[in-house]
Amino acid sequence: MKKIKNNPILNTLQLLKYFNRKLKIRFLILSILIIFNSLTELLSISAIIPFLFALTNPEKINKNVFLSFFSEYLDLSNTNMVVFYSILFAIFILFSTFLKLLTVKITCNFCAFSANYLASKGYKNYINQNYKFYLTNKSSDFINTLSIELIKAQNSLESLFVILSATILSIFILISLIFINPELTFIIFLSILIIYLLIVKNIQSKLLRNSKNISRSNSNLIKMLQESFGGIREILINNNQNYFIKIFMEEDYFMRDRLETSKFYKKSPRYFIEASGVILLIITSLFVIVVQKNENIIPILGFIAFSFQKLLTSAQNIYGGWSSICSFNSSVLAVLETLNLVPKIYLKGELTPLKLHKRIVLRDIIYKHNNQNNPTLNGIDLTINKGEIIGIIGKTGSGKSTLLDIINGLLEPKSGDLIIDNKKIYKNSSDRYLKMWQNNVAHVPQNIFLSNDSIFKNIAFGIEENEIDESSVFEAAINACLADDIANMPLGYNTIVGERGCNLSGGQLQRLGIARALYRKKDLLILDEITSSLDKETENQIIDLLENFAINQTIIIIAHRLTTLKNCDKVFELKEGKLSQIEIKDIINN
Repeated sequence: MKKIKNNPILNTLQLLKYFNRKLKIRFLILSILIIFNSLTELLSISAIIPFLFALTNPEKINKNVFLSFFSEYLDLSNTNMVVFYSILFAIFILFSTFLKLLTVKITCNFCAFSANYLASKGYKNYINQNYKFYLTNKSSDFINTLSIELIKAQNSLESLFVILSATILSIFILISLIFINPELTFIIFLSILIIYLLIVKNIQSKLLRNSKNISRSNSNLIKMLQESFGGIREILINNNQNYFIKIFMEEDYFMRDRLETSKFYKKSPRYFIEASGVILLIITSLFVIVVQKNENIIPILGFIAFSFQKLLTSAQNIYGGWSSICSFNSSVLAVLETLNLVPKIYLKGELTPLKLHKRIVLRDIIYKHNNQNNPTLNGIDLTINKGEIIGIIGKTGSGKSTLLDIINGLLEPKSGDLIIDNKKIYKNSSDRYLKMWQNNVAHVPQNIFLSNDSIFKNIAFGIEENEIDESSVFEAAINACLADDIANMPLGYNTIVGERGCNLSGGQLQRLGIARALYRKKDLLILDEITSSLDKETENQIIDLLENFAINQTIIIIAHRLTTLKNCDKVFELKEGKLSQIEIKDIINN
């Protein structure tokens, strides 16, 4: 991509290589239709010659081998000849218009379908990256690319078809003009070419610069909106709405000003060209009358004028398409970068969970974050037998969450490995065991992610509605001590949780997260600070239930509240990158 960064047309053409076979065939068919459409457009232009001959000099028609066939075969008088060629001219115009509208409709459908394909491919690439990718990249950039930038890339594709259509028509018109009057064709072509080359030379760099500014501003706006709505509580409490309003107004104005500037660069040459076109048409008329002294002046001038008007329109369409592609260049580059991503953990087909029969082993695990000098985890060894409840404590920042992410398959250690019943997860030649193991892990984080949907669908999150096991949802809610709360809600399981769960209390959110994990019935259940927002009574209910879960599940609990760990079989403390076992009685007594 870097080699063609400064060529917007080639950048847009690069999108085509990501099409599947079906889209490439549709592109080819559409291109053929555009060529055929240009031919019919040329026929409608050419039909003006016999029409004008019939109006001004019918005798000339009888001298023409091709045109005389119609008049002799139909035995037309001069008046009837005018009517006949008028109708013929109108038919050509109507047919050409119909085909043009059909081509535009098919082009729009193709661009919508292809943009959807590229968006889906880009989303698949993003969502199948490893977890570390998300830690080092901004989600606002992903959202911007998959929404705003892809819309602009779609517009760039449409502009490509506009250029293709206008270029083919221009070539056909120029070829026909060469047959009519080669000298005049040369003057017209050279004049239009010089005018547009001068415009392009002065405007291209401005359009490309604007494209970068608009793309960057879009990304900044999405980032700012995410942050302001995500921190709406703090904003309302601190009463600093005006601060964010000011930032939004400034960034939004800058983006829209750049957009309108690009529109000005795209539209303004048209008025200059129209004025130049009239002057050029006057010059060509004088050339035909004075220099060439052509006796068929009216039909020839009519054809030239009609062709000239179409040629100017095509030239403006080519320039308009080119300027649009330049304006969308940064967006196309962003989309190409997305399409160029290689999915890291995407495996085709459903993978059966990797069952835990005996034990989970962490062997000599070392992990260091990019922004740290010392390893967060430095030689961790841990064995967890099936059915055990393991507790892990440690100060904030000690690496507890990092350790969990290695166990659940999200972060690959720098060295060492995770071993499930003698199967190596990270040092395997493929990611198959990794995905199979993740299919057997349920993780309840401290901050539960909820969709703005019903409690029922949030418990069975990510599962098609017709595939949800209703009885398992109810069972999970009961086991998570959530069923009584739901029963007291007017809509029960159909209660909408609200954005970020705003319609539920903190304790209800945590229990919903636990219910979601229990619904999936995985062998390993990871609970990360899940009792931090629960009251004492509910916490005791959850703790007492953990022993029942452990009959079929292995459980790892991270907690700051030490009483949460009272039923654990083993408790470990993570400190300075090392993991050491401590006595549970010592924790309770302290």
